[in-house]
Amino acid sequence: IEAGIRGHQRARQRPSATVHRIVDRAEAIKKAISLAKKSDTVIMTGKCSVVFIHIARGKKILWSDRRAVEEILKEDK
Repeated sequence: IEAGIRGHQRARQRPSATVHRIVDRAEAIKKAISLAKKSDTVIMTGKCSVVFIHIARGKKILWSDRRAVEEILKEDK
C-alpha cells in the first residue's frame, strides 16, 4: 500500500486527484468500482493470479479478484 501511495505522489499535486488508502482488498475493489463512471476502466494488479491472500500469523484465505468483482457487480443490480 505504501509503495502505491508513494507512486501517486505526483497525482496528489493535481487538485482533482484523490488517493484512497484501503487495506482490505475486497473493500478497495468495491470502492474502485463505486467510483468508476460509465466509460472508466478499473485495473487491479498484484493478486489476479493468486488464489490465496496471506494474513496475520501465517494464515491464508482463499481469494479470487474475479469472484470479488462478480459479487460486487451482482450487489449493484
